[in-house]
Amino acid sequence: MSRGVRSVVFDGGLLVLGGDDRLFLLDELAAQIWHAIESGLSSSEITEALTEANPEQSASIRRDVTTLLSQWRDKGLLDQTAPIVRRPPMPAPLFGESAWATKWRCRFGDLVVEIAVEDPQQSELLGRRFEHFLTNSADPSACVEVRKSPDGGVVFVDGHEYARTYTVRNVQRALLGLVWPSHPVCALIHAGAVALGDKVACFAGVSGSGKTTLIARLVSKGFTYLADDLAAVSACGRVLPWPMPMSVKLGSWDTLSESYPTLETAPIFEVKGTLARSLKPATDAWRLGPTKIQVIIFPRYLRGGATQLSRLTQLDALRCLIKAGFLIESPISTERAETVLQWLGTVPVYSLSYGDVDEAAASASYLLDAA
Repeated sequence: MSRGVRSVVFDGGLLVLGGDDRLFLLDELAAQIWHAIESGLSSSEITEALTEANPEQSASIRRDVTTLLSQWRDKGLLDQTAPIVRRPPMPAPLFGESAWATKWRCRFGDLVVEIAVEDPQQSELLGRRFEHFLTNSADPSACVEVRKSPDGGVVFVDGHEYARTYTVRNVQRALLGLVWPSHPVCALIHAGAVALGDKVACFAGVSGSGKTTLIARLVSKGFTYLADDLAAVSACGRVLPWPMPMSVKLGSWDTLSESYPTLETAPIFEVKGTLARSLKPATDAWRLGPTKIQVIIFPRYLRGGATQLSRLTQLDALRCLIKAGFLIESPISTERAETVLQWLGTVPVYSLSYGDVDEAAASASYLLDAA
């Protein structure tokens, strides 16, 4: 077993927590093999025990055990002997004077934050995300810096290293901690969210599944926009408002242009190999505050398809979350994973395939209204 790898049992499956914070969901046979490894059995002992119980399937069992152990070694879950190297933090002064490509001041609710970026390309990408919140207010309460480094960038918060690796998500994580200090993030989901009163629906899924189109339609019908692309969830299952501009892909421009006339003239940019335009809805989400998620929906747009709604089991829901993009916040721990799984077991989860966005919006509205 590799260092830092742990497992958490839940109703319907086994979740393995990789030492690098990756998540792996195991089915029944894989879970049996994993438990056997945890108890100290060798691969030959595991194969012998399983074939004894199911002699007619001995050939497939040997093949499955060999394949699984090989996959787990390739993913770093087994037999990792190299020590984990902890690099010391790099204090801001070691970088010397910075030549900032851009400095902005942004207002997130009641908080004003200065964001400074050295690299021009990183500045352009972050600028598109945060221009919605630019302010002329003086005296920011906090400062987030993205400094150049050999690895691509380091994120600092108020002069202290926050993340050794620059990603847009790490910048957003730093800002979430500043905006919502009393609601620590427990999990991050590739998802968006809207609210109806004090009820929240979270829409999760892979890129291109129709999340943004459905969220934008619901917002045009009076729902409060909370987030798109990144949904930050607290330990008690509340989504933390994070109303970044939505990236509306080319295929949805015509569908949404009537509700959002400014979309037709918004600048075009590329995201994940597709042309997109930025949609900047109202930011009244800050006033709503962290709000409990009442339902999770996995939308899937199918051109010309019928609207179909199906309830998912906890195992299927977790499988869909991991596929969509699901991260238990660092430092990952068994306790934190158990908290997330316990929360997930209390929230109804549905898949929603649709070809008509208005029908899908009506279905989502019905689920939230009934929650």
